[in-house]
Amino acid sequence: MIEELEQEKLSIIALIESWKQENIDLALQIMRGKRKLRALVKVHYTPMLTALFAKVDLNVLAEMPEKLLRLMSGGKEIPYFASLEGVLPLVPMDYFYCTNGKMTEIPWWVFKMTQLKELNMSAQEIKEIPEQIGNLQYLEGLNLTKNKLTKLPDSIGNLMNLEKLQLDFNKIESLPHSIGMLKKLTWLCLEANEIKSLPKSAENLSALYWLSIEKTPLGKANKISKGTYISADSPHFKALLEK
Repeated sequence: MIEELEQEKLSIIALIESWKQENIDLALQIMRGKRKLRALVKVHYTPMLTALFAKVDLNVLAEMPEKLLRLMSGGKEIPYFASLEGVLPLVPMDYFYCTNGKMTEIPWWVFKMTQLKELNMSAQEIKEIPEQIGNLQYLEGLNLTKNKLTKLPDSIGNLMNLEKLQLDFNKIESLPHSIGMLKKLTWLCLEANEIKSLPKSAENLSALYWLSIEKTPLGKANKISKGTYISADSPHFKALLEK
């Protein structure tokens, strides 16, 4: 009996993870009269994710952002399922703002939401930005102020649409040379980091007009005490680059 129930559970999970509406409807119909089977499937997904799956319809994906945000505000994490890989890029969500203040890493599923234009996870406990950040090629704003970052990944240079990069109050010691690939970057905020110089490639930041490096070794060495309007081709900016 137990083995039979386990087989039924696996069949139901396969139906749900097909992400086809008719299969999900069938799975729900089968479970409706089987309490033990329902319980087993819910344990597999967690109650929240089961509720999400139960309503999945590729035509009403607009419901998902609210559910994702609600989950984050509760300090919980979505478990990994291969079936989510193909669906998350379709979620019509262009802004993600986490306020719970307890995240130690950027959730894996954020990097699958390739329509994102703005990602704000300031005032968390994040120590590292994974290379997958480069997947978010539509990103225009990235705010990771007040975290525990010590470096940026090389893939930051893949964010060709990035206009504003806010990294104030971290522990970053240097920027990768790929930073120079951000041709649309207008704001670069590095206040209260450990930056001693900017990479030579930063002279390619042709759209840059705001730089904050106060409370950094580089800012102190150049007597810069507040954010400043600047251009990448100005002599003052060039003096901040690696020799």
